[in-house]
Amino acid sequence: MKRQIRRGVFETNSSSVHSLTMCTQSDYDRWKNGELIYDYWEDKLIPLDDTDHHDDDRYYTYDRFNEYGALDY
Repeated sequence: MKRQIRRGVFETNSSSVHSLTMCTQSDYDRWKNGELIYDYWEDKLIPLDDTDHHDDDRYYTYDRFNEYGALDY
């Protein structure tokens, strides 16, 4: 079996589906400090003041994301 290594590529031979979302360290720190909120529908971090953050199905604070096990979706 030939082994090929490619730089900058994430691959898996798993038959299940995986998702990996990444952000900058500064955005992560801002999310953790409550300056950003995670928009689940758009799959991105946005400024807290740009949201109607009362929509429980859409927006996640850092604590709520970890509390409700959003990583299990």
